[in-house]
Amino acid sequence: MSSHYETKQPLSRELIDRIVKSRYVNVGLYYLRQVFFGKYDIRVHTDKESTDHTALWNDLRASITKLHYGPRAPGQGSFNHIASGYDAGYYGYLYSLVFASDMYATVFKQDPLDPARGAKYRAAILRPGGSRDDDESLKEFLGRPPNSEAFVRELFGSTSSNL
Repeated sequence: MSSHYETKQPLSRELIDRIVKSRYVNVGLYYLRQVFFGKYDIRVHTDKESTDHTALWNDLRASITKLHYGPRAPGQGSFNHIASGYDAGYYGYLYSLVFASDMYATVFKQDPLDPARGAKYRAAILRPGGSRDDDESLKEFLGRPPNSEAFVRELFGSTSSNL
């Protein structure tokens, strides 16, 4: 994508910048959808009372995504994590991106292929694995408690305090 396919003229800096920025088109909707899936999963696995899961699916989806769909439908039937024995853990997908962004920005960004940084990751994250709380491993690796600022900065170009 360095030149026009017919004229072979190089792409302008402005067009390149627009193409790069376009990767964030609809990112808000994508993450609202992920929040919806996570909240639905948690509710299904933690509610103590009998629940109409189709009503929950439709009402929760509309309240979180702010999108209104056609007729109410049992969309949970296409949400494979509910029936696959995964338990209430779908939120972990999105949460793991927050931690990955923080680890990359804090440790790896300056030199992603530095063997010392890789060794630090192996020692603090991989070696203990599930034998200790993830938060403790992250604190050791980052040198501080984890936060969402790198994730927010990646999405919006600023930190949560600037939004």
